[in-house]
Amino acid sequence: MATQETLIQRFWRHVFEMPARPAFLVKNRGPVEQPILVGGGPMHVPHVYVPKREAFRSLSHMDAGILVAEIVTFLRQCGFKRGDHAAILAWNHPEWVWHDLAIQTLGGVTVPIYPNSNGEAVDYIIANSGATFIFGDSSEQLAKVGPQSAVKKFLLSEAIVNLADYEVTPPSRKEFSIITRNLLLEIEQVVKGKSTNSLLASELAQITRKDPATIIYTSGSTGRPKGVVLTHGNIASACETLSATAFQFTEDDVALSYLPLAHVYERVDGNALTLWNGIPSAYCSPEEMAEYLPLIKPTMLIGVPAVWRKMKDKIDKKLTAETGLKAKIAAWALKQNKPGFCRWLADKLVFKKVRSGMGGRLRIVMSGGAAISSDILNFFNLVGIQLLEGYGMTETSGGVIVNTPTANKVGTVGKVMPNVSIKIVPREQDLEKPNTGVLWMKNKEEHGPIFGGYLGLPEENAKSFDAEGYFCSGDVVQLVEDDYVAIRGRAKRQFKTDQGKYVSPDDVEKAFDGESIVGFMVPIGDGLPFVTALIFVNQLAARDHLKAKGITVPAGQDAAAFYATHPEIVALIESAKETANKKLQRWETVKKVAILPIEATVANGLLTPTLKIRAEEAMKRYKAEMEALYKR
Repeated sequence: MATQETLIQRFWRHVFEMPARPAFLVKNRGPVEQPILVGGGPMHVPHVYVPKREAFRSLSHMDAGILVAEIVTFLRQCGFKRGDHAAILAWNHPEWVWHDLAIQTLGGVTVPIYPNSNGEAVDYIIANSGATFIFGDSSEQLAKVGPQSAVKKFLLSEAIVNLADYEVTPPSRKEFSIITRNLLLEIEQVVKGKSTNSLLASELAQITRKDPATIIYTSGSTGRPKGVVLTHGNIASACETLSATAFQFTEDDVALSYLPLAHVYERVDGNALTLWNGIPSAYCSPEEMAEYLPLIKPTMLIGVPAVWRKMKDKIDKKLTAETGLKAKIAAWALKQNKPGFCRWLADKLVFKKVRSGMGGRLRIVMSGGAAISSDILNFFNLVGIQLLEGYGMTETSGGVIVNTPTANKVGTVGKVMPNVSIKIVPREQDLEKPNTGVLWMKNKEEHGPIFGGYLGLPEENAKSFDAEGYFCSGDVVQLVEDDYVAIRGRAKRQFKTDQGKYVSPDDVEKAFDGESIVGFMVPIGDGLPFVTALIFVNQLAARDHLKAKGITVPAGQDAAAFYATHPEIVALIESAKETANKKLQRWETVKKVAILPIEATVANGLLTPTLKIRAEEAMKRYKAEMEALYKR
């Protein structure tokens, strides 16, 4: 392959150049080995040894290649051709990735859809993207497609029905179809740079970095989701640069993928990066992640702030639940934040056990997707897990500003990757702050990580790019010491009080980030005398707090409504407000809050599929509660 290879071409190169290397980890459903009688004799009592069966087994790159080739054959038989668009509506699973690779092998375009999307969102993305195929992980998912749609619907399992027992017997140990076998021979010739008359092999060889690879839709927190067209070059550039400058991978690395693959963060910074480097991955849902960690023992894990916060709260809860001497040791250990003997001892007595619960091998650990509190970063660093913050967007193919293991500054998102140029354009309110303004970015090379435009939105594209080709991120940043970049908030979200003071809602939200009782919040204050907020209670934190005091939700009463008015919870939120306000400038402090009697979820439209609060939607629904904050 040429040096300008794409991710799909690189995957196939791995298949034929390192066929035995692990590529995927799947549940081990192989037969349980028979017990073995050990010992025995005149002086020994025999005993039975039962061989341990590992919970997961690896599939090699060749196994993966066979499975992808099977799906390619299926797609061709169904009429799929170069340039067609295929949607995937499923939770994380190896089949998700294999179908994506098969679609790309044929020169098609993958359109991922968040698995928790409702029918309206599914129909919109199918129609807007022009998808003619859709693959789902269940009949319930496929039922979300409206009856008016002409899209061809398939279960992920249909394409690999002949190799469906891959969790029992790896495909390379089985007989598979002659069609698939010939297909692999043709692809191998392409990998080796040999000419072939095969139509499929010709299509794979002709894929270039300028060709579209996927259309990823934004989460739609401020309106209709927009289709971001990412090319093979966008994704390849992101993988090349992160691999060369940010993270050094080894043959011992293993990744756990649980964030939705419909999100660019997991799709590129997680899955594509591991495929690029030939690193095996296991897949699960967010709910299964805690169960999988000690089994998979990953070295690489990425997450959004909400995930890291939940992890921190869970660890905190476990440590504070200790009694007697253990409680005293845990409390002492959490104060040992300086290198030395005490820190070493705290690690041996407490923190090593914390890391063990997360598999014990984590070394590439990233937070992205939204701003994260320094308290959370410092906590994980304290327990011996270097949690690094980065910055990226769907439009930039994921991370383009990143902290690395050797260059990390807490409170920033890191340094700009070498394949991107930036400029910072100050607004009126930024003039008094040094090196502060709206972030604009462009590629340094022809096929860099930054996209070329939104699908079918010429007016939006014209507004998003300037005459020099720079893309407007919409984020306000500050360039601080040693060229680290600090995020100061979204330009559109910033508001000005009637006192003429500018407030960044992102800063207010971050101040509350360490307060576990606050699930989500929406700061308010545009054109108003002071800052207030809508508060959505963290249901689990509220339940646990009241349970510890012997209080439960009365039968027949809505839990969210009960928590919102209970004096204990109200007092906790008031305390959280006072603590958060100490981190803010005087004019940014939250004077009053409205505690809402509802849980914010994706299902009720208050959260995006990426678990961000839909601020505008919340303000629209709870306008009366907002107005009441300024009347009393």
